[in-house]
Amino acid sequence: SRTGWATLEDGSRMLCGPGIEGLTYTGDLRAKGSLSAWSEALDELRDMGDRGFIAWSVLGLSAASPLHRMLRGNNPVIGLIGTNGKGKTTSFLLALSMWSEPSKLLASEDSTANGTRVHAARYPDLPFACDDLQGLLERNPAGAQSLIYWMGNGQMKKRSGRDGSAQGGEERHGASFYLSEDPITEGMLGGAGRRSIEITGHPMDSARRADRIEQIAHENAGAPFAAIAAHLTENQEALVRDVRALEKDLQGDPNLRAGDARTIAMTLTGVRIVCAVTGKPLDRKS
Repeated sequence: SRTGWATLEDGSRMLCGPGIEGLTYTGDLRAKGSLSAWSEALDELRDMGDRGFIAWSVLGLSAASPLHRMLRGNNPVIGLIGTNGKGKTTSFLLALSMWSEPSKLLASEDSTANGTRVHAARYPDLPFACDDLQGLLERNPAGAQSLIYWMGNGQMKKRSGRDGSAQGGEERHGASFYLSEDPITEGMLGGAGRRSIEITGHPMDSARRADRIEQIAHENAGAPFAAIAAHLTENQEALVRDVRALEKDLQGDPNLRAGDARTIAMTLTGVRIVCAVTGKPLDRKS
């Protein structure tokens, strides 16, 4: 029933979820449609040229999210900043649909901080998105900042319950995403700031394209899970080495903060994973 990495009897790791051949999966994620149909969304992104950069970034970090359990350190976070628009949510829906029906991995606009945390903790290795972080901060600043701490640091602070028992401490290893109309300052993000990259702009070039991508995402939700899981399971050690090598190369860039190199390295590796699994490579410039 586990969703995410499981340790087998021989000590190896296997990424578990729906649609994997030979695995009896009883978790709550489901797959529908087909990988080939889902990959048609990549054609839409490629047709946008440079305008597809934001959507590709979210997609790549989503694909690489399970690798972070082996990489350790603060969890990577990407925030999409700007006025509410269909394109940013569309980017999240496509990125999450590679694993499941997006609603399983997406906190709604009216979610509470605690509800979002409990929801996300069910899938510790998969990506999770908060659709309106700014609204959450306005409704409950203390609760939202606690949630942000968890996004970036991977574990909720432990506390004592009324009966003296330990509460909290839920762990999370995967990537997180959020939407906000305004930038969330590094001071407010605290530990998350060391793994958070905020991107401003419109990810889609038209409402028509956004509608088409959302249709593909919903009709083929979870279809890529088995293929991506197999790729990650088979190549986990090599992929982790790739991320670390890219991170090392990027660390000398004076324009990057301390944690940016890890997030970018995971994103680039994730884009390569998606291209390899779907058989739709990008050219080197892209």
